[in-house]
Amino acid sequence: MKTVYVFGNEYLTEDNFAKEIAKDLQDVKLVYCTGPEELLDKKKVIILDVVKNIQEPMIITDIDQLKSRSIVSMHDFDVAFFLKLLKEMGITQTIKIIGIPQSGDKEKIIAKVKSWI
Repeated sequence: MKTVYVFGNEYLTEDNFAKEIAKDLQDVKLVYCTGPEELLDKKKVIILDVVKNIQEPMIITDIDQLKSRSIVSMHDFDVAFFLKLLKEMGITQTIKIIGIPQSGDKEKIIAKVKSWI
C-alpha cells in the first residue's frame, strides 16, 4: 500500500483543499503532516498539496521547480525549503508532489490524483 503525505493548513480556505481531497482517496495510507520533518527518513515520497495559481492538477518531480514565491502559507515554504535542503545535503529521495489547485471540480481532481498515485 502506498503512502501519501498530505500537507495543508486547515485554517486557511486557500490551503486546505488537499486535506479535503485526501478524505476521498482509498487504498492508500494517508499521513496528514504537521511539518516537513516527517519526510526525513523516507526514501520514496508522494506528497499531496495545494499549489497557488494553477487551474489543473500537476505533478512535480524536480525539487528545483518549487519556488517560495508561489506559496500559500509559511507551512508551504517550510516544505519547499526542507526538500531543497535535503537535496543540497545529498540525501536522495524519490519525490512526487501532486499539486492541486486551491479549488475546483472535486470529483475531477480526485480522479486525476487517484490515477497518479
